[in-house]
Amino acid sequence: MTAMINQQYISVEDGLISVFDDGRSAPYDTRAKAYEKLVSSEFYNKFIWGTKPKDYTGFATLAYNSAHGKILDIGCGGLIQTHEIYARNNHEMILLDNSIEMLKIGKSRLLAESVQFPGKITLLHADAFTLPFEEEQFNSVFSFGMLHMFDDKTGFINEGLRVLAKGGEFYFSCLTTDRKRGGRYLRFLHKRKEVGKPVSVADVLEMIPASIKKVEHYIKGNMLFIYGTK
Repeated sequence: MTAMINQQYISVEDGLISVFDDGRSAPYDTRAKAYEKLVSSEFYNKFIWGTKPKDYTGFATLAYNSAHGKILDIGCGGLIQTHEIYARNNHEMILLDNSIEMLKIGKSRLLAESVQFPGKITLLHADAFTLPFEEEQFNSVFSFGMLHMFDDKTGFINEGLRVLAKGGEFYFSCLTTDRKRGGRYLRFLHKRKEVGKPVSVADVLEMIPASIKKVEHYIKGNMLFIYGTK
């Protein structure tokens, strides 16, 4: 899979590479474990977002079971909700995040599931807005719970779709403002500069290019799950 990368990169450790040679870190590197504990909390998700962790793993399972060919997961994080799914992986897969600490946590989870490195899975430290690939390189593109982190959501979506092959499938999820309690909390987090500008379900759906052949979605609490075919 490294042959697909169109930028220079360095090897950090077996199965983990970086397109950055300056040792840069992401803002949440220092609180990666605390963040993971929060997002996996049954109470937090139910009270704040009206969801359950199994809603996230269910969508990731749907995405993986529908996948074929080469897979890209943008903003994979520490794989807290996906490591068991990816442990049975039979595809060529790149797991990308801009946090090296999250990638290391994710790798440790895969190792605990007996995943071998190097192997079919490559962990890549890179920027989601400047993906180091040529156009139409992947058959499936995933991004779970990342879209709401950025102001430029349209740019994030378009960059993910740029590297998706024609006929390929995408699976994205995004927190939205439509449920009142979660919407208020999203706005609070935005004021603290911890998430991007809050948006509604309708806002996100309008960001999907008209050229996309098929788009479907469903909603659980404040979380929008959207998927389709390019």
